[in-house]
Amino acid sequence: MAIQITDWGEIAWLDDGQELSSIQGLKTGIVTLSPGGYQPRHRHYEEQVIYVLEGQARSILDGVEHGLSVGGFFHWKAGVEHEIYNTGQGAFRHLLVSNPEALEEAEFHKGEGQQGKISSDLIYVAVEAIRTQFLETLHHSYAIFDSHGNLILQSRFYPDFCQKHCEPEQNPGICRCMRRIPLKDCSQEQVFSCEYGMEIFQYPIQFGGSFMGYIQSGYIRHSATQKGRMEDVYDSPESVVAGIKALMGRIVKAVRNYCEFEQFRRELTEKELRISNQRETQEIF
Repeated sequence: MAIQITDWGEIAWLDDGQELSSIQGLKTGIVTLSPGGYQPRHRHYEEQVIYVLEGQARSILDGVEHGLSVGGFFHWKAGVEHEIYNTGQGAFRHLLVSNPEALEEAEFHKGEGQQGKISSDLIYVAVEAIRTQFLETLHHSYAIFDSHGNLILQSRFYPDFCQKHCEPEQNPGICRCMRRIPLKDCSQEQVFSCEYGMEIFQYPIQFGGSFMGYIQSGYIRHSATQKGRMEDVYDSPESVVAGIKALMGRIVKAVRNYCEFEQFRRELTEKELRISNQRETQEIF
């Protein structure tokens, strides 16, 4: 059993050998919110189910208040905005079962071995194609760039802390954290902290043996890798990190899948055009 200490309490993550945590994709633990503790407003990357074991708390979920007491069973969907106050005299504890659907590390790099000429506009076409049906339904922070560091698409949902210090909506693609990694290193996976202490995850988008661009997400407080305390910023548990990686994996996979479809469509169109031209030439002679 691994103990993760946070600003607001702790989480005792169950060992991999435990029955619950051995189920594919699930992450389980006992969450303790200290007396008087508060989990500041944050957005869930992963689906969660909790069962209250001890104490009392007040939960605000997408602006709606709920009371949490012993024996209570609750289901929180991914993407909801959430905060919790410990309203009891002692610790507030609950069993957490989350489903971050974390992907294997190799998921980000599938297709790297394929070879062929890749058009520079392919990533733009792919992002636009999945934008309305997928990307705009995500209430999470992300920014997608091409291989030259030009912004393709940026989420509207950034933490209050980021909005206060950097105003990403007013400065799309040019926040200092978005330019922290030199372009020559953007084809590699990166995890780094901005100057204010928020942790950011960056992954390359590869297709056909080419580096097409990269995606950034996260923008979280994660005390497991950082020192100090940030006022009114949620100290994210490991399940949130897994959820961020899973979300980025789904975005990268969706972009790559559409690139594969679009590349095939273009090659087929070119082939049909060549055949048509050959026929016209034969008819002339």
